[in-house]
Parts: sequence; C-alpha cells; structure tokens
Amino acid sequence: MAKYLLYHLTKEMKGLNNVKNKLSIYTYKVLTVISYLGLAVLVTLPWLLKNLFPDELEEGIFYWYMLITLFISGSLACFIIRELVSILKSIINGNPFTYEIAKNLKTISSLSIVIALLFFVKCFIFPTLYTLVVTIVFAIIGLMTQIFSGLFKLATNVKNENDFTI
Repeated sequence: MAKYLLYHLTKEMKGLNNVKNKLSIYTYKVLTVISYLGLAVLVTLPWLLKNLFPDELEEGIFYWYMLITLFISGSLACFIIRELVSILKSIINGNPFTYEIAKNLKTISSLSIVIALLFFVKCFIFPTLYTLVVTIVFAIIGLMTQIFSGLFKLATNVKNENDFTI
C-alpha cells in the first residue's frame, strides 16, 4: 500500500513540475514579447504623446517633462522585465535558489524605488490619481522585492549548506 501511494505521489509531483515548468516557459515567452513591445513604445514615445494627447500636451515645458518622465520610467521598466526574464531562465534551468536571483531581485527593488520617486515628484508637478497609484504600487514592489531578495539569499545559503552536507 505504501509503495502504491508513493508511486502515485511521485507521478503526480512529476506532472506538477511539468506544469510549473510549462508555466515558467510561457511566462518567459510573454515577458520577452513585452520587452520588445516596451522598446518599440520607447522609440515611438514622442510620436505617441503628440498623437494620443494632442490637446493635453502642447509642445511646451509640460510636454518635455512628460516625455522625459515616461522615457526614464519606461526604460527602467524594460530593465525590470529583463531582470524578470533572467530570473525565469534560472528557474527553467532548474536553479531557483542562486545568488544571481537574489541580485536580480535587489536590482528590481532599486529600479522600482527610482520609478516610485520619479512619479512622487510628478505628484507635485501634475497631480493625478494615476500618478499617485503608480507611486504607491512601485514603492510597494520595491519594498517587497527587497524582502524577497533577502529571502532568496538566505534560501541560497541554506541550500548550499545542505549541498555540502550531503
């Protein structure tokens, strides 16, 4: 009876790992497409601002402020996506607990805090509900990924100790 249960449990775990790996691969592909789309948006940002918001953004100081703010935050978001892709590569390759992932999470944290600060300044120049929400969301992402970075570093230490023990 125990062998039977162990066999089926092992079989279910293999199927679960296969599903997790497929989800990681799918997410990896989606993030790769999003990164290319993000680069396309960055390149076409001046045109997009002029054509999507012609009345709100006239060629003045506010237009240039919005262009610079969106270009900087968009560039940082593309770097965040690149770090997420790097994390997914490690997970797909079967290395979920490495110092590299802890470093990637720390980088995501730093970039998110910079975006939050950028939009916090924008709250005083052009206050909108959207700006406030983006500020809060990226501040929370920055703090949470900082915590996760520490957790992954600790998990990597424990994993390495266990690998040396065995």
